[in-house]
Amino acid sequence: MRAMWVRLCAIVAVIGILTTGCETITRPILDNTIGAVMGDVNPPGAKVFRGLEQTLNRPGFIYHVTIKTELVTGPFSHTGTIQRWVDAEHDVAREEVSISLANSTTQETATVIANGKDYRREFSGEVSAWKPGGCYGVSAAISLVLGCPDFTVQWTTVEAGQYAGKPSIVLVTNSATPGDERLTVTGRLHLEPDTYLPIALERDGTNKYAETIQDRGNWIFTNEFIPADSVANDLFDPVSIGYVERDPAGQLRQTSWGIPVYWLGQHVDGTGELPPLILGLVEVPIYHGPGYKFNLNYHSDNGPSGPPVVAIEGWSTMDWKANDAARRSKRPPRWDSPCWEREELELLGGRATIYSGFASEPSPGRTPDVASSEITCPDQPHDQFIALVELGPTFLFIEASSESGLSKSPFNSHEGMEAIVRALRPLSAS
Repeated sequence: MRAMWVRLCAIVAVIGILTTGCETITRPILDNTIGAVMGDVNPPGAKVFRGLEQTLNRPGFIYHVTIKTELVTGPFSHTGTIQRWVDAEHDVAREEVSISLANSTTQETATVIANGKDYRREFSGEVSAWKPGGCYGVSAAISLVLGCPDFTVQWTTVEAGQYAGKPSIVLVTNSATPGDERLTVTGRLHLEPDTYLPIALERDGTNKYAETIQDRGNWIFTNEFIPADSVANDLFDPVSIGYVERDPAGQLRQTSWGIPVYWLGQHVDGTGELPPLILGLVEVPIYHGPGYKFNLNYHSDNGPSGPPVVAIEGWSTMDWKANDAARRSKRPPRWDSPCWEREELELLGGRATIYSGFASEPSPGRTPDVASSEITCPDQPHDQFIALVELGPTFLFIEASSESGLSKSPFNSHEGMEAIVRALRPLSAS
């Protein structure tokens, strides 16, 4: 995941550009444009994205923007440069970010959107592929120019404004990090009224980091349209940012884990309403000592670049019972809670327990007007399901994203979890 101090700009509607050379726009034209945008039955901003799509659709040309950024927010303060290239004709895009932090270090990231995927090179140098996030009915490449609202952002108003003495349309957003509201920001994104190209982004808010500090930033955009044949041939090739196709099954087979490995296979057929699965990233711990050996991330084969829908964490049974069983059950999901139901399943060579409970429930002593030893269970159907599987020396912790996550896994149900448990098989037999 991208470091917060870079993607803070995404929280308030990441960025775009200017340089249109348009004539001065009279106030009636500006008011009519804003009226048309506000009259849209879709969320405010939807017409802006569609208008921007028309502006960027120039066959034979690529949209290039250079963005100068400055953010003042305590230890996360930085200055930087962002460059973006968008080829709307072929629905591909590239972004390069370079920031200078307050401690004088420089960090860089790169993104390529192509082949229906979002390839990202993080500060660490790791490159991964994700499902691209378009919005308002336009492609991911077009959406990169303005940035899509996420679960922390809501477009609030579209207003008439001015920037540097010229009329503008202003997208005003109010956003906060969910739950703790450590970061609360108002952003004002100025757009050219006739093209919807961004001019500048201003943000102002507070960041509760150790103490409450001001959070202020400015992004200034300069754009141009350049001939498509003037850029490097590999500009939109994910290989150019270091992407290499992974072989997770090969990684599993070539590593000595110290325990028998159980998995679902590299590809899993769908059944009923459950989609087919494909094995994605095989994660290993960054520390040594007792702990999980591996974590298998399975994605929906219908959207393999999206977040995993099933995660299988592999332990030695001895390490799980000695180190993690009690600790895990004391934090969400609290499957030791009386609000959770459990079902035992007999498996060939072992057994499994499926727990059905809630993504959010009060902890003891935190329920108002209730004795500290009591818990009031949510009055609703179960919405989170996990499985613990013991297969001789191998122990598996299995979960799927719940309603409280960014998206719900189709396997987050009793039926889905049982299907996963019964599909487990030893790697050695594959």
